[in-house]
Amino acid sequence: MRIVFLDTRLNLETGGGTNYCLDKALVELSSMGHRVSLTTLDSSLNSLCGKGKYKVIEKDIKTRNPTKRQNATARIMAELSEKNDIIHVFDPAYMYAAGMYRKTGNKPVVVSLNNYSVFCTNTSLMDGECHRRCSWMARAMHHPSKNKLLHMSHQFWKSRQMKYAGFVDSFFISSPFCREIYSSMGLDPKKMEVVYPLISSSQGKAGRGEKTSRVLYIGRLEHFKGADILIDAAKELSHLQFDILGDGSQRRMLEAKVAEKNIKNVHIHGHVPIKETERFYANADIFVHPSRAPEPFGRTIVEAMTFGLPVIVSDTGSPPWISRGAGLTFRRGDPKDLANQIEKLSSDEDLRKSFSAHALNRAKKFDYKNTIKRMNNSYESLLLGVR
Repeated sequence: MRIVFLDTRLNLETGGGTNYCLDKALVELSSMGHRVSLTTLDSSLNSLCGKGKYKVIEKDIKTRNPTKRQNATARIMAELSEKNDIIHVFDPAYMYAAGMYRKTGNKPVVVSLNNYSVFCTNTSLMDGECHRRCSWMARAMHHPSKNKLLHMSHQFWKSRQMKYAGFVDSFFISSPFCREIYSSMGLDPKKMEVVYPLISSSQGKAGRGEKTSRVLYIGRLEHFKGADILIDAAKELSHLQFDILGDGSQRRMLEAKVAEKNIKNVHIHGHVPIKETERFYANADIFVHPSRAPEPFGRTIVEAMTFGLPVIVSDTGSPPWISRGAGLTFRRGDPKDLANQIEKLSSDEDLRKSFSAHALNRAKKFDYKNTIKRMNNSYESLLLGVR
């Protein structure tokens, strides 16, 4: 098959987990004998790190006008369709463009719904239920930008473009939780298929020893990710050490908070290349995912489980489902409850060993080899006109 992926960028140096999942998909599909390529739409954001196992075509759409940008993307898809069998849109922001192209285009289109950008302007405000009642006007008001008038126009435009989603052949969603959310937004659940982000095989062994000392968080330092909640919990647990890996708009604020409150057991390491995160996973005893938002997946949760780490996650979104049987949950946004759950797990060796064994077993469900097979089968079905 000739498969082209479309995304805004591919940043393998400082980009988030979605970048590594995209790269993994491109590499693995290429190794299966498919002719795979990637087209990016903002080359200034790329950092390709010398990858050569697939072709990268760098396009640049200069306009920020949403209507013009979607129309330009649809035209690019039409060009790509001439030399490809499948178009896979990896950034859901281009779902409308995908539908515009497919309305008249003759090549199947897959859209990955790996975030909430299609309908949400401020994930920090999401609570797992708000999507049911959030109007386009509310979305404009929720946007952190001060220019609400601009975003009112943008959100109204998006509300009128949902009709194009019906032309998309298939949606890859990250978890069953996402099916409910996107169905409520008007997308056809019959076109949705749960396809997990690509994550490597098991790396560790169950059993971390008798004494617990290190708690780990890896993720962006943004408000909705909840690293500040973990820091507040850490204040009450001075006998444990907390490693926080990641970068983002809240990094300076969090570093200042740690310094001002003299929280000596919290260590903010900033961005760490993905290969170097392995030693942090290997040396940790507990992994915490403290997100305020109901995330569509939780790549770092699965990575932690591949190292046999018991996990603690907030009780919203996909994380409780991902970590089922491998750890504990705490009340979203509640640092006191998080501290209680960390203390409970850190002080109970038998519980940690049980969760560790379950973590290794649960992680197998998300192994990238299974995901690649599912992606390949879906592409073949679309080409055969099964859907």
